[in-house]
Amino acid sequence: MDFEFYRNFIVVAEAGNLTAAAQKLSLAQPALSAQIKTLEHYYGVSLLQMSRGKRNIVLTEAGADFLEQARQICSAEENLMLHMQSSSQKMSGILHFSVSPAACTFFLEQFLLPFAKAHDKISFELREEAVSEQIISIKKGVSDFAYANAPMPPSTLFASLPVRKENFCAVYNPQAFKFGEKISLAALQNYALATNMGSLPLLSKLCRQQGFTPNIKFLSTTGPSTITFALHTENIAIVAQSCTENLPPPLKAVPIDNPKLNFSETIFWSAQNNFKPAGKIFLDFIKERAKTIT
Repeated sequence: MDFEFYRNFIVVAEAGNLTAAAQKLSLAQPALSAQIKTLEHYYGVSLLQMSRGKRNIVLTEAGADFLEQARQICSAEENLMLHMQSSSQKMSGILHFSVSPAACTFFLEQFLLPFAKAHDKISFELREEAVSEQIISIKKGVSDFAYANAPMPPSTLFASLPVRKENFCAVYNPQAFKFGEKISLAALQNYALATNMGSLPLLSKLCRQQGFTPNIKFLSTTGPSTITFALHTENIAIVAQSCTENLPPPLKAVPIDNPKLNFSETIFWSAQNNFKPAGKIFLDFIKERAKTIT
């Protein structure tokens, strides 16, 4: 049986109307009706029945079971095609990424470069963006995947995969401040702070739980610009630990001693859009790759 017949049956069942389904498929309605009759004759069952007015259709009991099986058949055939394309190195296309600047090196080394070496027919476009910009890029379909190193706001619009746990640090100029090996969150209430927009909601929430409102003097879209501001002012930057790997002198970073002040770096993508084949292969890759990262 032609796989296209199964796919077209699914469209008919979901549309509930032969005319609407034919328009969606750019197929003549008599041809679509003939495909349904071919399926019914082949399997020896009635799959559809006309509702009142003969405009809409409803599934018979056998049709409802057939719909579920047709979806499984089409999904299995699509997955088989993807795996065959991947193994023969014929997968092609371009994938678009939005990545937090401070996590760009990590994302490249742990995900993108290993994937690129295994799929040399795929091209890549990467933009360094703050989490707020990543969200917009994913919503608009400008990016296929985003990697965020700031807490993600809850949303049903995205699917996501946590990668590694991030703690927060206080970054400061030791010529202006003196701290020990760790600093408590409560100890920061008397200082002017700088942070990024993605971290602010969690930071503010935990400060309020400590009984104070943080004195935010500088708010930026990214951690690196927050650190730059702290370098030239008497402000303490509150940023994710990954932002502190290459601090300009004389800045120093110390962990903030609060078990709740952390989050997971996240790869996320649209829960609404269907992936192109290369995107599905990359999604399978990151799910396996993330299991090896601590």
